[in-house]
Amino acid sequence: MKRLKGFLTEEDNDKSKPRPKKEASKKKPDTKNSRKQSKGKDDKQYVSLMDEYKRMRQHDRQEANALHHKALHLRRNGDVSKDAVTAAAYI
Repeated sequence: MKRLKGFLTEEDNDKSKPRPKKEASKKKPDTKNSRKQSKGKDDKQYVSLMDEYKRMRQHDRQEANALHHKALHLRRNGDVSKDAVTAAAYI
């Protein structure tokens, strides 16, 4: 432990080397993921199907299941972004 008198008169004898600065790595944007997170051409149709499904499931279970299967098929085989899937989950 240092004493106050010695601390005030002590010179800076730090002989440690400073850390080298890291170069900022330039990441290439992942075109597949960035495209999927933007807008897909089937987004509106998917969201409307999910909206109709969520309203229909209270009244007619069979029709609701048919709509849900259409929406899932569109999601798997169509161009639906992750944002649209998230939006449909919060309807």
